[in-house]
Amino acid sequence: PSREGVRRGRAGPPAAVPGPRVRDAGEHRCDPPPTGSGVESAAVPEPAHPLPAFEPLSLVGATLDGRYELVAHLATGGMGAVFRARHVHLRKDVAVKVLRPDLTSSAEIVERFRREAEIASALEHDNIVRVTDFGRCPEGYLFLVMELLAGESLFDRLRREGFLPPEEAVPILWQVCA
Repeated sequence: PSREGVRRGRAGPPAAVPGPRVRDAGEHRCDPPPTGSGVESAAVPEPAHPLPAFEPLSLVGATLDGRYELVAHLATGGMGAVFRARHVHLRKDVAVKVLRPDLTSSAEIVERFRREAEIASALEHDNIVRVTDFGRCPEGYLFLVMELLAGESLFDRLRREGFLPPEEAVPILWQVCA
């Protein structure tokens, strides 16, 4: 599976969680929840209507599938954005990767995203982020729910320090190869 969301999910200290705010009429909302939950192998349903342009910051405050409130934007990549989210019923923080809406028109990309969720959810290893859910909200956004990891990414550490001495690099390489 793609490490984009994992790498970004481990980046730096947690983002500040914005305070309460009023939702504008044009903002995204993904309620009410559809039936079913969890990672499923079934085909992903088509969005109910055309999706707006993808502006990740505008999704902060939205609730996906009636369960995941997006509380902070963590990073944006080529295929979408990763958010810190809170499961509204369990009150547990998670990371949510949201696929860019323009990519959902490609059946191939949607299937690849679904397979990433299915395969990643079957993997259990200390060095692989856990995937716990996958879905499409009524607004049409495809999303992947993962454990939220704290800490600095290797990319950010290398950018900050320039290089790692062997005594620090070898333990990291052992984890990568495990």
